[in-house]
Amino acid sequence: MIKKIFLYVFTTFLSTCLLLLLLEGAFCVLGFPQGASDFIERAIFQQKLEFRKPAGQFRIFVFGESTVHGAGYAPTSSPVKWLGAYLKDFLPERNIQVINFGRLGEGSADIAQAFIDTLQYQPDLAIFYLGHNAFFLVNRADVTEKKEAKFASRLKKWFHKSRLISAVVRESIKQKIKRHDKETQDVMGDPRVETIPEPFKQGSPKITLPGSPLFLENVRFFKANIEKIIEAGKKNKVPVLFMKPVCNLKDYPPNLSSHLKALSPEELKQWEHLYQQGQEAATKKDDLQALDYFEKAFAIDPTYADLSFRLGQLYFQSGALGKARSFFVQARDNDVVIGRAPKGILSIFDNLAKQGKIHYFDTEKVFVPKVPGGILGWPIIEDNVHFSIEGHALAGRALAEEIARNAWIAPRSAWRFDRERPMAEIKKEFGVSDETILVNYCSIIGFLANRPDMRLEFAQRAWELFPEHPLAQRELAWSYWLQGDKDRAIDIYRHLRKTDPIALEAVFRTQPEIKQAFESSVAILKTPVPLPEKKGT
Repeated sequence: MIKKIFLYVFTTFLSTCLLLLLLEGAFCVLGFPQGASDFIERAIFQQKLEFRKPAGQFRIFVFGESTVHGAGYAPTSSPVKWLGAYLKDFLPERNIQVINFGRLGEGSADIAQAFIDTLQYQPDLAIFYLGHNAFFLVNRADVTEKKEAKFASRLKKWFHKSRLISAVVRESIKQKIKRHDKETQDVMGDPRVETIPEPFKQGSPKITLPGSPLFLENVRFFKANIEKIIEAGKKNKVPVLFMKPVCNLKDYPPNLSSHLKALSPEELKQWEHLYQQGQEAATKKDDLQALDYFEKAFAIDPTYADLSFRLGQLYFQSGALGKARSFFVQARDNDVVIGRAPKGILSIFDNLAKQGKIHYFDTEKVFVPKVPGGILGWPIIEDNVHFSIEGHALAGRALAEEIARNAWIAPRSAWRFDRERPMAEIKKEFGVSDETILVNYCSIIGFLANRPDMRLEFAQRAWELFPEHPLAQRELAWSYWLQGDKDRAIDIYRHLRKTDPIALEAVFRTQPEIKQAFESSVAILKTPVPLPEKKGT
């Protein structure tokens, strides 16, 4: 009896395996692709990328982080979308498909794997923009390697090789997108408004000290992933173009500062005294005195990121732009919560370009003429790294020029640059509106939740666009509340009661303390605090 049961189970198992093998072979013959991550499969479906490339079609795949994705402006605008629009203008007779594989928070290992997984779709050119997320906790070498070593990750990679299993998974993703399209989209920042932010602080696992073993390990890890991309492109004869990752130097203070230099107790005490005096002088608008104190503190310890940033601001205001840029760069490179590609990452690209191993596109040169003093920041880079819509357009236009220069699609003489449409016309085609900008500003506020100074700045911009919009009012009121300016916050909440009482009730449910302060202020009929004056966006 046991022998019969065993024989039956064995025969059934063998038959099932044989059937699966036959199906796997059939799916291979029929041209079903192997699998990739759920995100990549969604991007392929949403952008209608067919496995079989039509004759004569030129495919451009763009990989990278939130900047490529479009961040708060996605899906309305992104550098990739503008590139596609300009290619349509300049090469109207060509069938060109541009696919955006950019993703929020993506690290170099995932980007390299995404490129490898999509090579089966036969790209003719691959463009990469990465470097800012290299030190994010989830992207670090140790975390990534532990994740990849897990059985579940290995099993998933094995499943991706099966065309049969991948086809089933792909179909389930398609159905999910059809039912819940918005839920499948990446969204930047915390969409909630009245939440208590957790500020960056010493001892946080998010900290990476520049020059430390952890820092160097992740620089090596990033370089290894770049080399994977280069090798995969070379092996499959796909030209690879890397864009220089650029950031806001002028308007984005460091996330967190630390003394990277060892100081004696006496030196630290002297440094702190000078730094405090410099701050007090700066508050009084005594720039010369502030500069003197800060320079003396810098002579003791040049590694404290916030000090470098303050010196950069003072030199920028005085017109000494070379010195200003130098200090802003030091502030970026000494930030201990790294959210902008530092020198260690940038030097990888520089060295590979010097060795002739990569095509390297200098994004900074495209933007410099459009920013005050030629130092990157507003209005092209809005927060730490994300481009404005003008930045999207400039990057897309310059990428088209670079593609023409290298004759990747057609000789430059065949390009019709005379057909270029005005930026305003393309924006209209995309559906860019003031509401698009409002949504972006609110996304940035959520993204900068633990930066009270910067979230207030963007809340004011949102309010200036739509002073009667309930969301703009809530963002501005909550930003003032977090700054401790509760009178001004309550006055905006009073206005919100007139424009959207239901929204105000939602505020009260989330933050009962605001409700108590609001009711107390109404009871004693406080004199209203005027709303901020519009300064323009």
